[in-house]
Amino acid sequence: MLLLNNAYAAALLVLIACLGGLVTWPRDDTPRTPAIDPWWAIPTRMGLVTIMVCGIATLEPFLGTGLAGTFASLPMILVVMGLTEHRARGPLGAVDLAGGTLASIAGTAAFLLAVVVLTPLAGLWVALAAGLLVIPVVNRAATALAAALGQRIGRPVATPGRAERHTSELVAA
Repeated sequence: MLLLNNAYAAALLVLIACLGGLVTWPRDDTPRTPAIDPWWAIPTRMGLVTIMVCGIATLEPFLGTGLAGTFASLPMILVVMGLTEHRARGPLGAVDLAGGTLASIAGTAAFLLAVVVLTPLAGLWVALAAGLLVIPVVNRAATALAAALGQRIGRPVATPGRAERHTSELVAA
């Protein structure tokens, strides 16, 4: 537990878990067709996520701040997004969402690390700006590192959640 109280160690554990997940993510080149959501889909998703997060926040006195904060963030958003993606696009849509989330978690951890470390030193706005700048850099670096690791062990690495796989379909449409 002491290890998780260190922001750097926690970020390193997240990076290692992301790399492991990216290297072992199943490769799938099944063609996808872009789905067009009805006008009400995004507001409905936002409303459901808001209700779930507010419900978890209401339970905070019983769950504690750590557990409530953990549940009120990404897992709750992914529950709603996963279900709606599955309904709209089928199982492959939900798998793509999960893979895209996995590919972006390293950047999210880097953002949080930048905010935690830089806020006391440089102030909130500088920390937020720096955190936003590191997200795409760390996401690209993590996927490139995972691809290099996969190539080294002889396992081609999928790029989960990447929109490039749909580009040829969109151009043809």
